[in-house]
Amino acid sequence: MSSGVRIARAGSTSCNHGPFAWRGQHRSRVISTRPSFQSGSFVGGEKAASGVGTGKVVLAHSAADLKNIPKDSVLVAHTTAPRWAQAMDRLNAVVTDLGSVAGHFASVAREWRVPTLVNTGVATQRLKPGEIVTVDADRATVFAGTIQGLSNSLCEKQELSPESPFMKRLRLILDHASPLNS
Repeated sequence: MSSGVRIARAGSTSCNHGPFAWRGQHRSRVISTRPSFQSGSFVGGEKAASGVGTGKVVLAHSAADLKNIPKDSVLVAHTTAPRWAQAMDRLNAVVTDLGSVAGHFASVAREWRVPTLVNTGVATQRLKPGEIVTVDADRATVFAGTIQGLSNSLCEKQELSPESPFMKRLRLILDHASPLNS
């Protein structure tokens, strides 16, 4: 689907993907289901953490690059090395060439609610430092530029209230599991 279009077959079809929704009778014609692809955009990889994130691409090759990662950026790296987790609080998304959805980095990304795509195979080649991209991890897609319909979705990071039932239960468990953490 690198062309950004979908071929609809004859019959009744539908697509319920937020701002790209369509319904109806179609006769083998081309129907656009997402914004057109530009250089830097691609489809592929595996979702390690759900969500949508937009920001400037920052290429990271070594641990020394960690101090140069600005807030609200998109980390692009060859692998999901555990050392990248140190910058998680400054990231809006992560895209890597290689990695595991069950690895340490993926777990940290889910905990921090940072949309993460792994195993794209082309991230470090296609995404250039400084360009703005929108990462839709749920659809395993990276778009060049800011895609408003996606970046304003329900998938964005939400702060949990310390008084929410989840946080109260988590505090209770943590107090029991690690009493020295008080």
